[in-house]
Amino acid sequence: MSVVSKGDKIFITSLLIPTLFFLSFVEFIPIIYALLYSFTSSSTFNPTINFIGLNNYINIIYSTFFWQDVINTLEYGSVTAIVQTLLGLGLAILFKDKKGSLYTIAKALIFIPYALPYISVSLVWKFLLDPQYGAVNKVMLALRLINDPIDFFGNPSNAMWSVMFVTIWQFFPFAMIILYAALESVPKDRIEAAQVDGAGPIQVFKHVTWPYIRKIFFITLFLRFLFNFGKFDHVWLLTGGGPLRVTETLPVAAWIISFQQYNYGVATSVAILNLLLLIPFLLIFLLSVYRER
Repeated sequence: MSVVSKGDKIFITSLLIPTLFFLSFVEFIPIIYALLYSFTSSSTFNPTINFIGLNNYINIIYSTFFWQDVINTLEYGSVTAIVQTLLGLGLAILFKDKKGSLYTIAKALIFIPYALPYISVSLVWKFLLDPQYGAVNKVMLALRLINDPIDFFGNPSNAMWSVMFVTIWQFFPFAMIILYAALESVPKDRIEAAQVDGAGPIQVFKHVTWPYIRKIFFITLFLRFLFNFGKFDHVWLLTGGGPLRVTETLPVAAWIISFQQYNYGVATSVAILNLLLLIPFLLIFLLSVYRER
């Protein structure tokens, strides 16, 4: 059993202090400040900070918009995370063991969406999918795939799926890169032995590859869900939470309440509830990782 000396402990602590100091100002202190604010009636038109207890939380929970926003947030976070991870896995399997300059160029091109600025991606796709001037509608009309232009972001039945599409398009390379690296770590002698025994591609993946990449797959899935659950930029830039609030997620609702309705107490309460909704998923994830160990 290795013993950490006192000098090593001091050295490790000295390395951790700057990080903890940075996190305390960037993460912990703002969260505590927001939590305290959520118990007040603070707003632009009421600069006096009055403590009102749990009134903000009670009013939000019984409001007409909150539970629809919760459903929208869960739908947006889960669907995009699942599709991104599965698409990333499929492409990682497709490119595994492929050599040559063409495959290298293809992998680089696939990674481009993830490297682009979020704002640029949102604005470009908003223009491409525009019902009047967008290239997507013009091409489909020219090919007679549709008779009338599709309002991707303005139609309540299409808006959420269109926002999901843009999010999936930009972030599936993240899952692909991680899962590609996981596939590369699978021992090739195990795969070759299974193939010699007559196992097909599906059997090899199920009995040899999957046990090695399963943990990385679910970690990637959870990370994508975590990032998408709290995502604001794509939803806001593409639809602003509309039409008819069908794409309004909790982060968007918090922004609207804070910077359009100027009710900071209620806005911070929505943000805290958004954080609390993530805790059960985080506990499930940590429990599953602990069981895997």
